[in-house]
Amino acid sequence: MKGIPHALKISVEVGGVLLMVLVLVVSINFLRGNNQSSMKPAGAESYPPPLDGTRQVQNTPDLLVSPYPAPENQSTTPVSTPKKRFVGPACLIEYSRKLSLQLPAGWYGDINANSINIVNYDTNNILYEHGKPKNVPANGIKIEIYDLNLGPNQSLEQWVSVDKAQSKRQDGNALTISENIPYEIGKYKGVAYALTDSAGWNSRVIALEVDTSKGVVVNIFPADSQAFSEALAILATLDASGKFTCSENSYSSDQIAELAYDLNQMKDETLTAFECPIGETFPGTEAKSSTIDLQMPFLWGQTWIVGGSGAFYGNYHHCNYYNNYYATDWNRPDNNDAGYAVLSIADGTVSSVDSPPCTTERYGCYVDIDHTLGFRTRYAHLDSVFVSPGFRVRAGTALGTVGQSGTDNYHLHLSFWHWDLSDYPPHYDYFCQCYNNGQTCPNGEAPYYPQGYRPSPMWTTYGNAYLADGLPFTSVNGWAVFLSVILNN
Repeated sequence: MKGIPHALKISVEVGGVLLMVLVLVVSINFLRGNNQSSMKPAGAESYPPPLDGTRQVQNTPDLLVSPYPAPENQSTTPVSTPKKRFVGPACLIEYSRKLSLQLPAGWYGDINANSINIVNYDTNNILYEHGKPKNVPANGIKIEIYDLNLGPNQSLEQWVSVDKAQSKRQDGNALTISENIPYEIGKYKGVAYALTDSAGWNSRVIALEVDTSKGVVVNIFPADSQAFSEALAILATLDASGKFTCSENSYSSDQIAELAYDLNQMKDETLTAFECPIGETFPGTEAKSSTIDLQMPFLWGQTWIVGGSGAFYGNYHHCNYYNNYYATDWNRPDNNDAGYAVLSIADGTVSSVDSPPCTTERYGCYVDIDHTLGFRTRYAHLDSVFVSPGFRVRAGTALGTVGQSGTDNYHLHLSFWHWDLSDYPPHYDYFCQCYNNGQTCPNGEAPYYPQGYRPSPMWTTYGNAYLADGLPFTSVNGWAVFLSVILNN
């Protein structure tokens, strides 16, 4: 009798264990199922199934996004076609830019991130030697089409003025730019001008206004190609209305010949003799201050005058034309500037240098540093350079020494530029310009869009000081200021 309760006891214990295991298994499966359901993308059940009915969405942690767009995210707006190359005869369509034009037989159109390129030969068959094409046909020609974005209150003529100035200062060869002529082709009106340089570049630039905020800029080169008239005939079919159909505009051969004649009768305009306004100084209050911390470009305890006999904001050789409106020149009070160390005014990476012997026009030996938030600084007229491209620097790192390379007197030239995409493309660049809300700039120049930043405030004995023309500032930069704190404690 005593063994029976014991046996029952064992049976109950074993049964209890089995029951617990069963409950645990059921619970795990239940929780696993809920967890998998929770990892399924919201609304996944409403996605349309694959057409062949075989592919299934795997609800695993590695696949948290369905291959099908949710219904609320399905758009009826056309997206840029995956086709990047068009071969004529064809209607070239670029949905993202809302552009279309007609390609005749023998012409090719390639859609790139920044431009549409059209040529009358197959670029896949071109051979290159040392980076230069060898077998472009004698009548080869290229049409480049870029977006043109107008700033607030900016006219097409103002945009073209900026375009010319940018071309002039960025070209490494002697560049000749023609005067503007009014130009109308197809549906659109605008202006045109010619670009030629000492290296043989010969092109025609046509800026056309689509509406008050945008347009297109077209570069056709070489302008002396036998196919120049054909290129203009293609441009006449341009349609930027967003209808995504090629324009029905067609020009007779006589009309195209007249358009070509107009583009080849432009007179050169003199840009080489331009001088910034002289004798006046301006505080640059219309510009925003730097959004990064700036040190003076000199060792702790040194006193330097900004501007004064040198250039300051908007005067002498610092103005919109040279993309240096908020650049500054620095001299010591005794004008004994030669050989003093030049320091980086902020953390960054050296992007380019010109080391001795230096031949860079206007800058001589220089160092460029790229900083955070799109800022770039240039330290020019150096007589020695201590760093190389790719070199990481901290605020206060020695870059070189003050010299007179590229100029006729010892001083430090400090450019302060900012990368701006508001006019992109094609004018993506580092800017140092006065826009002044579209009004005439304080020095009398026309406004250039977009507005640059001024290199203020800087760490000085005045505190975090805003630079003022002709005033002396004493540096509190570098390790010396920290060493003095340590030694005094």
